[in-house]
Amino acid sequence: MPLVAIALHAPDAAAQKPTAPRTLENLLDREQKVVPEGTLTRPLLSSASPAIDTAWKEYDAAVAEATAKLLKAIDAKQRKAKARRDDDAAALMNAAAEAITQRGILPSAVDPSLRAERAAAWKSYRDAGAKLATRYETVIAELREDDKPADARVIADEWTLLGNQLEFTDQPQVDSVWRHSIANGPSADITLYTNGAINAPDGPDTWTLKGATMTIRWKNPEAPGGEWVDTCELAEQGGSYAGKNQLGTRITGRRMP
Repeated sequence: MPLVAIALHAPDAAAQKPTAPRTLENLLDREQKVVPEGTLTRPLLSSASPAIDTAWKEYDAAVAEATAKLLKAIDAKQRKAKARRDDDAAALMNAAAEAITQRGILPSAVDPSLRAERAAAWKSYRDAGAKLATRYETVIAELREDDKPADARVIADEWTLLGNQLEFTDQPQVDSVWRHSIANGPSADITLYTNGAINAPDGPDTWTLKGATMTIRWKNPEAPGGEWVDTCELAEQGGSYAGKNQLGTRITGRRMP
Protein backbone atom coordinates (compact mmCIF):
# COMPACT_ATOMS: atom_id res chain seq x y z
CA MET A 1 0.00 0.00 0.00
CA PRO A 2 1.50 3.36 -0.96
CA LEU A 3 2.21 5.94 1.70
CA VAL A 4 -0.17 8.84 1.96
CA ALA A 5 0.09 12.22 3.57
CA ILE A 6 -2.10 12.47 6.63
CA ALA A 7 -3.22 15.58 8.45
CA LEU A 8 -2.73 15.57 12.18
CA HIS A 9 -5.83 17.15 13.69
CA ALA A 10 -5.34 19.86 16.27
CA PRO A 11 -6.65 18.98 19.74
CA ASP A 12 -9.92 20.48 20.82
CA ALA A 13 -10.12 23.45 23.20
CA ALA A 14 -10.38 21.26 26.28
CA ALA A 15 -7.31 19.28 25.28
CA GLN A 16 -5.34 22.49 24.63
CA LYS A 17 -5.84 23.73 28.17
CA PRO A 18 -2.77 22.86 30.29
CA THR A 19 -3.60 20.37 33.04
CA ALA A 20 -0.30 20.69 34.92
CA PRO A 21 2.59 23.10 35.35
CA ARG A 22 5.23 23.06 32.64
CA THR A 23 7.90 20.71 33.90
CA LEU A 24 10.83 18.93 32.31
CA GLU A 25 8.47 16.07 31.52
CA ASN A 26 5.85 18.09 29.68
CA LEU A 27 8.08 20.82 28.28
CA LEU A 28 7.88 19.47 24.76
CA ASP A 29 4.25 18.37 24.90
CA ARG A 30 2.89 19.08 21.41
CA GLU A 31 -0.44 20.25 22.80
CA GLN A 32 1.29 23.05 24.71
CA LYS A 33 3.38 23.91 21.67
CA VAL A 34 6.40 25.06 23.69
CA VAL A 35 9.54 24.04 21.84
CA PRO A 36 13.02 25.52 22.11
CA GLU A 37 14.23 27.90 19.44
CA GLY A 38 16.46 26.25 16.87
CA THR A 39 14.47 23.00 16.90
CA LEU A 40 12.11 21.44 14.37
CA THR A 41 8.45 20.54 14.53
CA ARG A 42 6.93 17.96 12.23
CA PRO A 43 4.54 19.43 9.64
CA LEU A 44 0.85 18.91 10.30
CA LEU A 45 0.64 17.31 6.87
CA SER A 46 2.95 14.35 7.39
CA SER A 47 3.58 10.91 5.97
CA ALA A 48 2.32 7.64 7.40
CA SER A 49 5.79 6.13 7.54
CA PRO A 50 6.83 3.96 10.52
CA ALA A 51 10.50 4.63 9.81
CA ILE A 52 9.99 8.40 9.84
CA ASP A 53 7.77 8.12 12.93
CA THR A 54 10.65 6.39 14.72
CA ALA A 55 13.10 9.02 13.53
CA TRP A 56 10.90 11.77 14.96
CA LYS A 57 10.61 10.00 18.30
CA GLU A 58 14.40 9.86 18.47
CA TYR A 59 14.68 13.52 17.48
CA ASP A 60 12.14 14.70 20.04
CA ALA A 61 13.84 12.61 22.72
CA ALA A 62 17.22 14.17 21.91
CA VAL A 63 15.76 17.69 22.05
CA ALA A 64 14.01 16.94 25.34
CA GLU A 65 17.21 15.53 26.84
CA ALA A 66 19.29 18.54 25.81
CA THR A 67 16.66 20.97 27.08
CA ALA A 68 16.33 19.12 30.38
CA LYS A 69 20.10 19.24 30.81
CA LEU A 70 20.09 23.00 30.21
CA LEU A 71 17.26 23.54 32.67
CA LYS A 72 19.00 21.35 35.24
CA ALA A 73 22.12 23.49 34.95
CA ILE A 74 20.07 26.67 35.36
CA ASP A 75 18.34 25.21 38.42
CA ALA A 76 21.69 24.30 39.99
CA LYS A 77 23.02 27.82 39.45
CA GLN A 78 19.84 29.29 40.88
CA ARG A 79 20.14 27.15 44.01
CA LYS A 80 23.74 28.23 44.49
CA ALA A 81 22.77 31.88 44.04
CA LYS A 82 20.04 31.55 46.65
CA ALA A 83 22.43 29.82 49.04
CA ARG A 84 24.83 32.76 48.90
CA ARG A 85 21.87 35.18 48.99
CA ASP A 86 22.67 36.65 45.59
CA ASP A 87 19.17 37.78 44.68
CA ASP A 88 20.19 39.30 41.32
CA ALA A 89 21.81 36.08 40.12
CA ALA A 90 18.89 34.00 41.35
CA ALA A 91 16.41 36.25 39.55
CA LEU A 92 18.44 36.00 36.35
CA MET A 93 18.42 32.20 36.49
CA ASN A 94 14.69 32.17 37.18
CA ALA A 95 14.08 34.44 34.18
CA ALA A 96 16.23 32.16 31.99
CA ALA A 97 14.25 29.09 33.04
CA GLU A 98 10.92 30.81 32.43
CA ALA A 99 12.04 32.01 29.00
CA ILE A 100 12.75 28.42 27.97
CA THR A 101 9.70 26.73 29.47
CA GLN A 102 7.17 29.42 28.59
CA ARG A 103 8.47 30.79 25.27
CA GLY A 104 11.18 28.39 24.14
CA ILE A 105 13.84 31.14 24.21
CA LEU A 106 17.38 30.06 25.05
CA PRO A 107 19.71 32.15 27.22
CA SER A 108 21.64 34.90 25.47
CA ALA A 109 25.05 33.98 24.09
CA VAL A 110 26.28 37.17 25.79
CA ASP A 111 25.47 35.82 29.25
CA PRO A 112 28.77 34.48 30.64
CA SER A 113 27.04 32.48 33.36
CA LEU A 114 25.12 30.32 30.84
CA ARG A 115 27.14 30.67 27.65
CA ALA A 116 28.66 27.18 27.73
CA GLU A 117 25.35 25.52 28.62
CA ARG A 118 23.52 27.36 25.85
CA ALA A 119 26.18 26.35 23.31
CA ALA A 120 25.92 22.70 24.40
CA ALA A 121 22.12 22.69 24.02
CA TRP A 122 22.33 24.38 20.62
CA LYS A 123 24.89 21.84 19.41
CA SER A 124 22.68 18.97 20.57
CA TYR A 125 19.72 20.44 18.66
CA ARG A 126 21.79 20.78 15.50
CA ASP A 127 23.21 17.27 15.81
CA ALA A 128 19.70 15.85 16.29
CA GLY A 129 18.51 17.78 13.23
CA ALA A 130 21.38 16.45 11.14
CA LYS A 131 20.57 12.89 12.21
CA LEU A 132 16.91 13.42 11.32
CA ALA A 133 17.89 14.76 7.90
CA THR A 134 20.07 11.72 7.27
CA ARG A 135 17.20 9.42 8.19
CA TYR A 136 14.85 11.16 5.74
CA GLU A 137 17.45 10.87 2.98
CA THR A 138 17.94 7.18 3.74
CA VAL A 139 14.23 6.40 3.69
CA ILE A 140 13.73 8.31 0.44
CA ALA A 141 16.64 6.45 -1.18
CA GLU A 142 15.34 3.07 0.02
CA LEU A 143 11.86 3.74 -1.37
CA ARG A 144 13.29 4.74 -4.72
CA GLU A 145 15.43 1.60 -4.78
CA ASP A 146 12.29 -0.44 -4.06
CA ASP A 147 10.65 1.22 -7.07
CA LYS A 148 8.18 3.19 -4.95
CA PRO A 149 8.52 6.70 -6.43
CA ALA A 150 5.15 7.88 -5.14
CA ASP A 151 6.02 6.94 -1.54
CA ALA A 152 9.45 8.52 -1.92
CA ARG A 153 7.83 11.71 -3.16
CA VAL A 154 5.55 11.90 -0.08
CA ILE A 155 8.57 11.70 2.25
CA ALA A 156 10.54 14.13 0.09
CA ASP A 157 7.71 16.66 0.17
CA GLU A 158 7.57 16.43 3.95
CA TRP A 159 11.31 16.93 4.19
CA THR A 160 11.12 19.98 1.92
CA LEU A 161 8.91 21.67 4.52
CA LEU A 162 11.35 20.74 7.27
CA GLY A 163 14.24 21.95 5.16
CA ASN A 164 12.62 25.38 5.17
CA GLN A 165 12.57 25.24 8.98
CA LEU A 166 16.24 24.30 9.06
CA GLU A 167 17.08 27.13 6.69
CA PHE A 168 15.32 29.58 9.01
CA THR A 169 17.12 28.34 12.12
CA ASP A 170 20.42 28.69 10.26
CA GLN A 171 19.72 32.37 9.65
CA PRO A 172 21.00 34.98 12.13
CA GLN A 173 18.58 35.43 15.00
CA VAL A 174 18.19 38.18 17.59
CA ASP A 175 20.36 37.40 20.60
CA SER A 176 19.58 40.35 22.87
CA VAL A 177 18.75 44.05 23.05
CA TRP A 178 20.82 46.58 25.00
CA ARG A 179 20.54 50.24 25.99
CA HIS A 180 23.92 51.51 24.74
CA SER A 181 25.15 54.81 26.18
CA ILE A 182 28.07 57.12 25.49
CA ALA A 183 29.29 59.41 28.28
CA ASN A 184 27.84 62.89 27.93
CA GLY A 185 26.15 61.71 24.75
CA PRO A 186 23.06 59.96 23.44
CA SER A 187 21.70 56.56 24.42
CA ALA A 188 20.09 54.15 22.00
CA ASP A 189 18.78 50.60 21.99
CA ILE A 190 20.93 48.25 19.93
CA THR A 191 20.08 44.72 18.80
CA LEU A 192 22.77 42.05 18.81
CA TYR A 193 22.38 39.21 16.30
CA THR A 194 23.75 35.72 16.70
CA ASN A 195 26.10 36.15 13.71
CA GLY A 196 27.89 39.06 15.41
CA ALA A 197 26.07 41.84 13.55
CA ILE A 198 24.36 44.80 15.19
CA ASN A 199 20.88 46.17 14.39
CA ALA A 200 20.58 44.13 11.17
CA PRO A 201 21.77 40.63 10.24
CA ASP A 202 23.79 42.08 7.36
CA GLY A 203 24.71 45.37 9.01
CA PRO A 204 28.25 46.80 8.95
CA ASP A 205 28.60 47.14 12.73
CA THR A 206 29.72 44.12 14.75
CA TRP A 207 30.17 42.68 18.23
CA THR A 208 32.47 39.95 19.47
CA LEU A 209 33.09 38.23 22.77
CA LYS A 210 36.29 36.90 24.27
CA GLY A 211 35.73 35.73 27.80
CA ALA A 212 33.95 38.61 29.53
CA THR A 213 35.28 41.22 27.09
CA MET A 214 32.81 42.53 24.53
CA THR A 215 34.23 44.47 21.60
CA ILE A 216 31.79 46.58 19.61
CA ARG A 217 32.87 48.09 16.30
CA TRP A 218 30.97 50.94 14.66
CA LYS A 219 31.89 51.77 11.07
CA ASN A 220 32.37 55.53 10.76
CA PRO A 221 34.65 57.39 8.33
CA GLU A 222 35.20 60.12 10.93
CA ALA A 223 36.48 57.66 13.54
CA PRO A 224 40.17 56.79 13.98
CA GLY A 225 40.91 53.99 11.53
CA GLY A 226 37.41 54.25 10.05
CA GLU A 227 35.56 52.75 13.01
CA TRP A 228 34.79 53.38 16.66
CA VAL A 229 35.94 50.50 18.83
CA ASP A 230 34.20 50.09 22.19
CA THR A 231 36.03 47.64 24.45
CA CYS A 232 33.78 46.71 27.37
CA GLU A 233 33.73 44.25 30.25
CA LEU A 234 30.53 42.36 30.98
CA ALA A 235 29.17 42.31 34.50
CA GLU A 236 29.37 38.91 36.19
CA GLN A 237 25.73 38.12 35.45
CA GLY A 238 25.78 39.56 31.94
CA GLY A 239 23.15 42.23 32.58
CA SER A 240 25.39 45.19 31.81
CA TYR A 241 28.75 46.21 30.38
CA ALA A 242 31.11 49.13 30.79
CA GLY A 243 34.29 50.25 29.07
CA LYS A 244 35.85 52.83 26.78
CA ASN A 245 36.41 53.51 23.11
CA GLN A 246 39.86 54.13 21.62
CA LEU A 247 39.71 57.81 22.66
CA GLY A 248 38.96 56.92 26.27
CA THR A 249 35.28 57.94 26.15
CA ARG A 250 33.26 55.95 28.66
CA ILE A 251 30.78 53.44 27.23
CA THR A 252 28.05 51.62 29.16
CA GLY A 253 25.27 49.22 28.27
CA ARG A 254 22.30 47.67 30.06
CA ARG A 255 20.39 44.59 28.98
CA MET A 256 16.79 45.35 28.06
CA PRO A 257 13.95 42.90 28.90
